[in-house]
Amino acid sequence: MEIWIISLYFNQENFIASQRVKRFSRYLSKKHKLKIFTTNISANRVSKKNKIEIINSEIFCKDYIFRNYNDVNKITKSNIFPKIISKIVGDSGWLWYWQLKNSVFKEIKKSGKPDLIIASGSPFIPFYLCYELKTKFKIPYLLDYRDAWSNNPARYRSKSIFKIVPKIIESTVNKKAKYIISVSNSTLGGILETEDKIVIYNLPDKKYINYLRSLSNNINVNKGILRLSLTGTLYHYQTLDSICIAISNLDPILRKKIILDYCGSSWRYVDFIFEQYKIKNNLKNHRFISKERAIKVLAKSDIAISIISCLRGESDKTIKGEITTKIFDYIALGKNIINLSFDDYEIIELLKKIEYKNLLNIEPNNTNKLKELFEIAIKEKKKFKKIKIFGSNTIKGLLKESKKNISQLEEIL
Repeated sequence: MEIWIISLYFNQENFIASQRVKRFSRYLSKKHKLKIFTTNISANRVSKKNKIEIINSEIFCKDYIFRNYNDVNKITKSNIFPKIISKIVGDSGWLWYWQLKNSVFKEIKKSGKPDLIIASGSPFIPFYLCYELKTKFKIPYLLDYRDAWSNNPARYRSKSIFKIVPKIIESTVNKKAKYIISVSNSTLGGILETEDKIVIYNLPDKKYINYLRSLSNNINVNKGILRLSLTGTLYHYQTLDSICIAISNLDPILRKKIILDYCGSSWRYVDFIFEQYKIKNNLKNHRFISKERAIKVLAKSDIAISIISCLRGESDKTIKGEITTKIFDYIALGKNIINLSFDDYEIIELLKKIEYKNLLNIEPNNTNKLKELFEIAIKEKKKFKKIKIFGSNTIKGLLKESKKNISQLEEIL
């Protein structure tokens, strides 16, 4: 079978969206012929990698899509126009749509149509191209929602008027899709007009785990103060108040022995919240750095912090399906993990499936428990130069579930 995969992210190593599509492509390429339609970050329009043909096309306002999160977050002449249009249509995919469409039609004219198309988003507007191709050429398609679109809690906290266009497009493309794929059951529940649907979690495969471990080889955990690490973007429902309260409530002598290393695009918020609690000396803010550097920072830490959600989620059920991909990076490296979440969130059920024991799940409002854990860990670090593991850090269950989960792709083709 010839399968074409459409995703704005594929070449960009720093974006987790690229890793999901690469995992799909590694699995599917074992039995099928693949072509990847993605955005161009090199001079080559067409390239080949591991027998997979990669067809690149340009994107308008590249600096807006792949922006430098370390720059001051202000409106400029270069981003005001794409910001306004993306707000109105509820997605930034319009910046790539016409170039992508031209690239796909050119390939159909050159080599014929594929047996199947898989499109992964966000951005979501390229999904409409699948609908056009189904209408014109009768090509079936699967849609992979890495997030909910019109029911996304991070996108539309207010101004429901901005949901109008996304809802129209989402309903239209989903009705004609052969299958809808998403990253969790709760996220899937927030997607419109879904009947045939499956969940494929963002679990890493062995190749990706080996890549992470190669970056952290020969890096030892520091033997001085207790280091916490936190990576990735933080949304409005993922706050640091409980961590900051626990640190600020420590005895002043113990407080000098703990540092949080942060790497990610939410560095302004992290600076602000640590300043608000007057514990700026307990923060090392690396800001938005490369994946390779972030993994090396993570490797040096004693405890990795995972923040799934600090909101109960009664008003928005999709939040209960939040499963941050960074937690699987932590697991792949065998780190001690403190996970802030509630027991009825979907991540807890998944963690039980993969049987990773080196993790403590704590409700976000339990600052006393966090403070107690930090105190114990600081004292252990001072006495033994390292802390005890919370439990078994084997990843056998992770690899088993990852293999089983991705095999669903073959079943729905």
